Amino acid sequence: MQKSVESTVQVTIDIVAKVSRESRSASNTVEISLTREIEELFVRNLDGNVVHVGSNIAPPFPIPNLRLNSIATFDPRNIYPRLYSTLQDPNLCDTLSAKIASEAEQVAAGPLNISLDVTLTPHRVVSSIDQLDEMEEEETCAICKEDLFSTGDHFSHLPNCSHRFHVDCIMPWLETSLTCPLCRTVVELED
Repeated sequence: MQKSVESTVQVTIDIVAKVSRESRSASNTVEISLTREIEELFVRNLDGNVVHVGSNIAPPFPIPNLRLNSIATFDPRNIYPRLYSTLQDPNLCDTLSAKIASEAEQVAAGPLNISLDVTLTPHRVVSSIDQLDEMEEEETCAICKEDLFSTGDHFSHLPNCSHRFHVDCIMPWLETSLTCPLCRTVVELED
């Protein structure tokens, strides 16, 4: 019987911005490149230390590159709806809108191109020793039966189920079978 482990997810958003004069057009543009990484973190409450136990390969964004053309103003109230119509994430859109406005303010008026390389890193935080111990007991690779967290190895979720495996174990499995080794859910891999 599997136990339910409560956790919270926090997201770190790292943004590298580059602003240049737009020479190809008379209007402002914004180009955004989005990537997602997952790093699992677990907090032990007694001493407050954070123990990193592994990384999970995250699925890519459905639209990893976004270009906004003909931007009249870099006011966040103007940028936010244009971002939200594609990204559908209020916190991400707020952060990006503010960053775009801040970058535009630092440069004199004129047609600008603002490029953002954005990396989102969700962190799952388990807030007690008991929860960490329960999770560590439950989390073994279904292929090699080794603990997912003991070595700090990379592990992965399959796209259509929540089971986890060491990347080095699941990749050879997927070369011969397109199902999850545990639940036999068909894995739909992108081309």
